[in-house]
Amino acid sequence: MDDISKAVQSSMAAGFAAGDGGLESQIVGCLRSRCQKVVAQCRANNGGPCPTKDLRLQTIRHCRPVKAQIMADDAMIGACERKINKMAKGAKTKGGYIAGAPEDFEVMMNRCLHTDAGRHPAYETCFSDTWRDLTVACALRKCGDSAATCLQQTCKIPVGSLQAPPR
Repeated sequence: MDDISKAVQSSMAAGFAAGDGGLESQIVGCLRSRCQKVVAQCRANNGGPCPTKDLRLQTIRHCRPVKAQIMADDAMIGACERKINKMAKGAKTKGGYIAGAPEDFEVMMNRCLHTDAGRHPAYETCFSDTWRDLTVACALRKCGDSAATCLQQTCKIPVGSLQAPPR
């Protein structure tokens, strides 16, 4: 079971149990076994009610400041300058042609910075954490009723409405 499904199950259990630790563990057990399908259907990447494209755009928007900070780092800029100079030098020795216009250098620099920043651990962490949080929030919003029905009918666990889990 992946981390997002576990996070959805834990958040649902905390929301339904409303602070009752014994009930919360019963709910988690049911959601991980007999009601697992309900949670799986809530997932964005499983064709569930949470649109993947919208969640991805929200995640990108949320992590944009992190990416901008990474791109502004002198070490990142220096690394990209070295890569571009190496490409230009290699092209000249092989008889290739790289236009010397400043716009071309800026385009290549921008591409390099975006690509390298997207692979940076800080950006990857921001992206994965935000993606998980948005997916869990959407699943709680969209699938709380179906999870409650499954818990009551399949596992005979009396639950009320889904409350926002404590942070």
